[in-house]
Amino acid sequence: MSRDKRLRAGLFGRRAEQLAILVLRAKGYRILARTYVVRGGEIDIIARRGSAVAFVEAKAHPSIEDALIAVTPLRNELPPAGQSCA
Repeated sequence: MSRDKRLRAGLFGRRAEQLAILVLRAKGYRILARTYVVRGGEIDIIARRGSAVAFVEAKAHPSIEDALIAVTPLRNELPPAGQSCA
């Protein structure tokens, strides 16, 4: 992947994270951490609303169809990085 393509992909991903944060805030969540690194990996966003804590992996896709395909039941499980915080 060329340097320019990597830069564009990184910007696209950061925009997706920022959009996810805006949606979470609009739904009443308080953002506790961004880009939280633990031994099991990285968590893009940790947010809280009441007693609920959300571990969010923000993913950017070019279309809603691609995004829906990317979310499978397996992807809804808590990854090792999230288990380190739970």
